[in-house]
Amino acid sequence: MLKLTRFHLQRYGVAVITVLLALVLTRLLWSLQKLSLYPLFLAAVMVSSWYGGLGAGLLAIVLSALASIYFFIAPIHSLAVTIPSIVGLIQFVLVALLINSLNVALRFAKKQAEVALAKLRSSCQKV
Repeated sequence: MLKLTRFHLQRYGVAVITVLLALVLTRLLWSLQKLSLYPLFLAAVMVSSWYGGLGAGLLAIVLSALASIYFFIAPIHSLAVTIPSIVGLIQFVLVALLINSLNVALRFAKKQAEVALAKLRSSCQKV
């Protein structure tokens, strides 16, 4: 039980930490130059879904969207959004969902290939 809880804390902890790191780096770069808002958050989603799977990737998407709304989209420090910012946020969420699903599919295919390779090795050893 303790090992399972630790595993989930690591998976979801990576999602929280990567989003916080993306938030801090985006805030630093945002104050220097008005760069694009979402690339670092997309990287956080990518790392989270690669390391933690579907749940961690979805958590990173939600946290990234909330952080974007609160810290970068006018009115700043409010969860109220305008129509143009909703369109950008929807684009971010769709791309992040695509990245998340591709990472999860890649991990699943890798596991399937490892199982098939193990079966092939065991059948070759029997012969």
